[in-house]
Amino acid sequence: MIEIRHAKGVESAAIREIHTKVLAGAKLVQPIAEEGGIISLVAVSDGKVVGHLRFGRAILANSPHTFSAVGVAPIAVLPDSQREGIGSQLIREGLKKCQQIGYQAVFAIGDPAYYSRFGFTRAADFGLQNEYGLHDEFMVLPLRDGALHGVSGMILYPPSKPKPQVEPPGWNLQMAEVEQRTLAMLLAGDDPMLTLLRAQLNAAVIESRELTGVGFFTNFVVPECVERTEPKGFVISDVHADLRGLAHGVGLPLFVRAGCLSTLEGFTYEGLWPSEPYITEIYYMHHEPPSGPMLKRCETRDMKQLRADWSGQRRK
Repeated sequence: MIEIRHAKGVESAAIREIHTKVLAGAKLVQPIAEEGGIISLVAVSDGKVVGHLRFGRAILANSPHTFSAVGVAPIAVLPDSQREGIGSQLIREGLKKCQQIGYQAVFAIGDPAYYSRFGFTRAADFGLQNEYGLHDEFMVLPLRDGALHGVSGMILYPPSKPKPQVEPPGWNLQMAEVEQRTLAMLLAGDDPMLTLLRAQLNAAVIESRELTGVGFFTNFVVPECVERTEPKGFVISDVHADLRGLAHGVGLPLFVRAGCLSTLEGFTYEGLWPSEPYITEIYYMHHEPPSGPMLKRCETRDMKQLRADWSGQRRK
């Protein structure tokens, strides 16, 4: 009986051994690094890991910024367990999880006869290229109807971080929710700048997180293959929130440096940052008057003032 499930951290050595035995010396294009991946599945038989499959981020240079895709890395199954359908089980379960998460397409590099069994077709037929110069071996599987409509260009695989990001002591589910809700508010809107920043966020990895006692910092790294902003440096600072137990709320600015999303900061106006922060309300504020220092809460986002902020015009 084969069990397919998410890989556990303690199984990293077993996974590495499988890839060493199966893929060592193989002349394969492996765009997804061994330590990378956003979905990592193992096949387990009698308590032993006998197979592994990972999916990693894939970016289309000319795709709509709302398009999200992954690439599948080469399958690794121990020689003694091959020809038992384990690789097929790993792929089918992985594709199901990709669809459940909401990815729109999966890319693969490999034997067309093998991957076509799972519905993959030649990516070139959709106007999609790869940086390795492959043609028939470069394949794609849309995960919903119309997923590739209007999508064309080069697919790129962002490099994985060399080591996992370690969360600081005290970082909990409440902090993760503050981070997620804040980023959603900061990057909401159909302005091209916000659309580009959402694309950067989708491709970014978190380099570090820090709790300061009166707030936090979340630092991002955006792959070089993702388009940069112009201007190169500005701050989006119109999002604020009320946290349970704090009388005066918190500020939540997002810093853009060198043309890419850099740091999300949270800070209190008075007092210590709560150990279990709970957002009671999150909202936009703008300057009143536009050139003045005073902030006023607003029902809808002031896009004109926001554009002036990141162009530097408001301060002139």
